[in-house]
Amino acid sequence: MTISPSQTWGEEKEMIDFKNSAPLRHSLRIRPTRVFLATPITPLLISPTQFDPVAAESIVSITESLRLGAGFEVFCAIEREKFGKELMDAKTCTPIDLDGMREADVVVAFPDSSYGVHVELGWASALGKPIMLLMHKRVFYRSPLVEGLPTVTKAETIWYESDHVLPSKLTWKKDIEAKVIDFINRNSANRRAQDE
Repeated sequence: MTISPSQTWGEEKEMIDFKNSAPLRHSLRIRPTRVFLATPITPLLISPTQFDPVAAESIVSITESLRLGAGFEVFCAIEREKFGKELMDAKTCTPIDLDGMREADVVVAFPDSSYGVHVELGWASALGKPIMLLMHKRVFYRSPLVEGLPTVTKAETIWYESDHVLPSKLTWKKDIEAKVIDFINRNSANRRAQDE
């Protein structure tokens, strides 16, 4: 299976003159804000082809909230890889993920102890992407470089509690969702304007 980077994002929407049901003359194009959702993958595989179902449920609720609730486009590697059923090898997924990062307006990351997410955070900070770090209060592994990202790039941190690695649907809705959406909105308008 070959996936091009353009297949990981939705298509731009052409502005329509609804009065005449035709594209506007100036061909003005808009696109939704693109959010790169960086989540652990390998640490949450419970077998070579099965992702932790509780984590999968959390990711689905987060992506639905960002897509359906807020209207953002979301790049999420584990979703693309069918929650472990279609894992890609390193030579395939790495360039796709890097291209997804390049095209993103904002990054929302669950770093925890995931080497992959730490690599993605390096890309994001090097590319100057605004980063929202979602940090579990009870994770024992912490990286000073991850926690120090706000000193070198536009980054904010939300600490959360959960019985699992990722926040439950209730924790996301009650404690995290509004703050993440606010961060995305505050930090994406300028980036999209620069692209146009």
